Amino acid sequence: MAKRTKLNHGGLILESQKLSERSLLPGMILQFTYNSPTTYDRKPLIYFMDWDKSKENIEGINLNYLKPANLQKFFTNIKNRVVPVYHENLLKLKKPYLRVQVSSRLSMETFNNQTIYKVIFPTDNQLIKAYRSYKLTNASSMRVINLDLDLLRGEIKTDEN
Repeated sequence: MAKRTKLNHGGLILESQKLSERSLLPGMILQFTYNSPTTYDRKPLIYFMDWDKSKENIEGINLNYLKPANLQKFFTNIKNRVVPVYHENLLKLKKPYLRVQVSSRLSMETFNNQTIYKVIFPTDNQLIKAYRSYKLTNASSMRVINLDLDLLRGEIKTDEN
């Protein structure tokens, strides 16, 4: 079995804001404390893709399992091949937050995360390996994260533009 490698992308975190579970939107970057006896990464940093409410699971790519180049490539490919990435504040938090503009309950976009799965995942097998499911009952201290991504610096528009 291949060894799992967990990286700390804490240096990329510009801001974090508390968020309730009911406020989660697909396309957000989230970080939370995860308490489960079998957990390898107790503080996952994820690109949030889906919420299976029947199982009380959230699903996404744990960015801590991606090398910095793969992380940059992931967001570059989304931006260039699928859908815009920009700061918004649909939830009326204190500050805008970074979100990939996929369809959500608050904004009906043309693309959803299935499109990202079909178009972007085949370009990097590390994405499939980093895909995780988390039980919300084991998650606490949910936060939405703004990352300092070089490829987006100076190019990210906001929903206020």
